[in-house]
Amino acid sequence: MLKAYSWLTFCVVVWGSNFVFGKMLVQDFSPGLLTSLRLLFIVVFLIGLTSYKKSFKRVNKSDVLSILFLGVTGVFINQWSFFKGLQTADPTTSAIILAMTPILTGLLAALFLKEKLMIRMLLGSIVAIIGIYCVVVKGGSSSLHFDKGLMWIVVTMITFAIMIIMTRVLSQRIDPFTITLYSNLVGFIVSIPFAFTLDKPLRMSSNMTDWALLIGTARCCTWHSHTDLE
Repeated sequence: MLKAYSWLTFCVVVWGSNFVFGKMLVQDFSPGLLTSLRLLFIVVFLIGLTSYKKSFKRVNKSDVLSILFLGVTGVFINQWSFFKGLQTADPTTSAIILAMTPILTGLLAALFLKEKLMIRMLLGSIVAIIGIYCVVVKGGSSSLHFDKGLMWIVVTMITFAIMIIMTRVLSQRIDPFTITLYSNLVGFIVSIPFAFTLDKPLRMSSNMTDWALLIGTARCCTWHSHTDLE
């Protein structure tokens, strides 16, 4: 139990620090380029793990389109919208919004996977939505005012929920690690042209500390994903 709780604590720390470090990185890197570079390092680490374990596996032709969609939506758009949103959004508020992902995932699972919605989940969803309203909404009771960056964080939440659902479906016939490797590879390839078209102007830090933070967060995310799969 100690080992299990230690890994759970580690996952929470990595997940929480992702918002703070992401906010720091978008000050010196443009969102598109930051997305492309982060996915590059993630793919390099995943390929390294695959080579070390000699666990390279092919994907059936029937699953190629699903992997492509997952890579574009659940990886590229998810990562880019996250960094795009953090340009103006508060990290704490962003974390609270993304905490609603399980709610949306449960609704999607009920809609597409025909899973039952539990009463306690519905009650928990109501409480969570009230909490989000109290923290995020600004202004008077008659009007709603949202920071522009928070809209992109909502996109991040939606694409994250889609990624979870698709991964659950694909994992019934494909090894989860293989799904992670190929989807991140697709996301990286797609991100390359967008890194030079979405960002005006293109910003890239020359500070080694920023690059170390970028590589470190990519490494931790890879480790986090690998731990979850195990």
